[in-house]
Amino acid sequence: MGRSSVGFIKLRRRAAVASFALLMAFYLGAPARSSAAPSASLTAGFAAGTRLGEPTTLTATLNLTGSEYYGQPLPLSQLTLRTPPGTALSDAGLPRCETSVLINLGPSRCPAGSEFMFVGSLTGFVAFGDEYLEEQAPVEFFFDPEGGVSALLHGSNPASYELIAHGEYLPAEGDSGPGLRLSLPAIETVVGNAPLASTKSLTIPLGAFYEHGGVTAASVTAPKECTIDLTWSVSAKLSNGEGTEATTSADTTSGCPAIGKSQEEAVVAKKASEEAQARKAAEEAAAKKTAEEERHATVKIDKVKVSTARVLVTVRLTHAGTVTITGTGLKKTVVSLAAGTHQIPVALSAAGKAERKHGKRIKLAASLKMSARTVKSSEKVRL
Repeated sequence: MGRSSVGFIKLRRRAAVASFALLMAFYLGAPARSSAAPSASLTAGFAAGTRLGEPTTLTATLNLTGSEYYGQPLPLSQLTLRTPPGTALSDAGLPRCETSVLINLGPSRCPAGSEFMFVGSLTGFVAFGDEYLEEQAPVEFFFDPEGGVSALLHGSNPASYELIAHGEYLPAEGDSGPGLRLSLPAIETVVGNAPLASTKSLTIPLGAFYEHGGVTAASVTAPKECTIDLTWSVSAKLSNGEGTEATTSADTTSGCPAIGKSQEEAVVAKKASEEAQARKAAEEAAAKKTAEEERHATVKIDKVKVSTARVLVTVRLTHAGTVTITGTGLKKTVVSLAAGTHQIPVALSAAGKAERKHGKRIKLAASLKMSARTVKSSEKVRL
């Protein structure tokens, strides 16, 4: 897990802000503190085109309102973002950027792949004399060597500052998926003299991909299943650093991502398997029915008429199938016939013709082969 402490890089102030007159004007003109609780709202979701069970990115924006701190919300000190159940957050296999590199050399010197794909933003209010002015500052996220993330906040106008916040990944808990807990440093527009900067909104874009050696590592993976809207939540701690604290929370939903490619393949495979099983079941049922019907099948030799060169065999079949006529002195004869009565000419062999001259008696056999069974009958005949 990562660190929950925060690191301070540097803080630059404008000379005009440092003037005693402006500071006095702020304290004399600032609104009275109010005990009204702050409120929060959240917007969050996976990137467009996200598919279930596949790597992706996500964006979450916390919005704060309140007037308990000089007419503004209390400064944000910590937020905990919870993703939908089934989401995977990981920094395994991804490059890391040392905090010392961020502090001393800057983001450009961080290893490739250690930075999140998108830049976040912080919108807040900073004290200038007797008024608060809005400021927008980009927030760059990097994977921290100790686990979790480092976030570089750098304001430039009207206040100038560079600070680092640290975040740690949290395991899934209860009905929520894994999360990120980000602890933010106090933003002082005038060190030790003026009120802290107050946060209006903070946007966190999670997600990075890194390919090395043909293997792609991803920090965010969408849930594999989704039947209803996905639920996201955030909780925030606010503090003025002097004992006044408050908490607030919010949740939101986003629609289900499209089914993933691997799931599409699984659906196709499942459908093919189900169809094959259905065919097999149908074939087995048909075979069982046929076998039951063929259990009562018969082949009967009704008449045999002997001539000089052949034997004319009349057979009666209850079922269709292949009929085979055999016997001593006969040439084996095989024919496919429908159910009913049929005459089958069977040629005499040379030996059969010789035995006919002596009126020899032979066993003439008829067999009926069907799909599931074979039945037979025989008769003694005189050639």
